[in-house]
Amino acid sequence: MNLFVTPVNIQIDDNTIITVHNRNEAYFYSANMLRIASDCANLVNTTKNPRVFFERYNLLINKLENLSKLEKFNCFTGKSPSDNLREVLGKREFTINDFLNRYCEDVLNKIVNLKTISGKKKKVDNFFSSLKQYESYMTDNNIQTYHFLYEKMLKIILSEQIERIHCIYCNKLIDKDSKFCTYCGKKQ
Repeated sequence: MNLFVTPVNIQIDDNTIITVHNRNEAYFYSANMLRIASDCANLVNTTKNPRVFFERYNLLINKLENLSKLEKFNCFTGKSPSDNLREVLGKREFTINDFLNRYCEDVLNKIVNLKTISGKKKKVDNFFSSLKQYESYMTDNNIQTYHFLYEKMLKIILSEQIERIHCIYCNKLIDKDSKFCTYCGKKQ
């Protein structure tokens, strides 16, 4: 055990930097950072919201970087924070693609309940625009993935539109093979 360890500066939040001098302080600050990192990891693996995903992913990296600085105080058991950080950074592309697929599936589940093609297209366009602002966090492969998912959803909407016709009485979209309009009830 090293009695004379150089103090470490860690960033608690955007406005607060603290200096950790000893093992007791390292234990104290690491407990909260571990809790936050765990919450972030859970959200990164489950959320379907781009803002939540990217903000929490960056916070997870920040907390793991700070925890890695505290390793020299020997206050961790098991896998070290620096090992966790390497793993998180190494799986970045996979993690983002996993999120993109989860988000796409959520959008597809939501557009099933929408009645109009324009409403469905708007939801799909929101998918695209909400991800475009986070491209700086993505690899080229991630960007290609979300563009591919966007085009896939547009094709789904287009195929729905082709299989539907307008009722000659109320002008609502109905299935092409319907004998009666589901809105006005008149025979087609």
